[in-house]
Amino acid sequence: MWTDEELNELNREIYRRKSVRSYKSEELPVGVKERILDAAKNKAVPLNQCACVFKLLNEADVEKPFGGAPHFLATYTEQGMANEDEALNAAFLMQEMSLYLSDAGIGSCWLGMAKAKKDFMEITEEGKKMQFCKMMAIGYGSQEIYRDNLNQFNRKAISAISNLKGLDSLLEAAGLAPSAVNQQAWFWSGEPSEMSAGMPKRLRLFSGNANILMNSFLKPLQTLDSGIALAHLWIAANKEKKFKGFLDENGVKPPKKGLRYIKTLQLM
Repeated sequence: MWTDEELNELNREIYRRKSVRSYKSEELPVGVKERILDAAKNKAVPLNQCACVFKLLNEADVEKPFGGAPHFLATYTEQGMANEDEALNAAFLMQEMSLYLSDAGIGSCWLGMAKAKKDFMEITEEGKKMQFCKMMAIGYGSQEIYRDNLNQFNRKAISAISNLKGLDSLLEAAGLAPSAVNQQAWFWSGEPSEMSAGMPKRLRLFSGNANILMNSFLKPLQTLDSGIALAHLWIAANKEKKFKGFLDENGVKPPKKGLRYIKTLQLM
């Protein structure tokens, strides 16, 4: 579990982290790599009960190395990307680690389509076979790894990603999350009947519902995007001492066409 101080540091990184696409060839020291894997295993907080294992791969272990990165932080789950709950959890955990790396001066970049080589598509952890899910390139950036201000983010306005009022600080954090091809296909909504002191107590996350022709390509990426955005919102809600828990609700109707329900975040 992250300490309150660490969560505050992760929250700070939300507002300055950027995807690093060019790296120095310098490898991370052994001690640093050990701390990264320790944080992934013992500090990063999961979204659900799905098992997720982190592994550090080298450039020679991946199909298409990226940006000269010396390392790749990969996630493994029981069914890989074939299971939406597992993929959602992996993305949630991985974004926590992306912010952790940013705080440590280490760059990272999500790789939506990249894969490990055949020998690393499956690993055995504690006697259980785990399938490759997704990974990030990580290392010391050969470019600046931080943004100077919020104007350097290319993101949608809060009004375009939510119909909620009074939660701009939380929604801004969610809106600053990286997403595949910067499509930001998420939408946050709530019910007026669930308002307390003028503010909603349940934030429901919806994602784009790709058409049949594009579903096999976009849906997995949108699932990852949803997990990343949930991580940002969760961190921001914790900083403001508002986080209560996550819910999976049944029969939730999308606030508009073209959306599908993902998960609900409860506020105190």
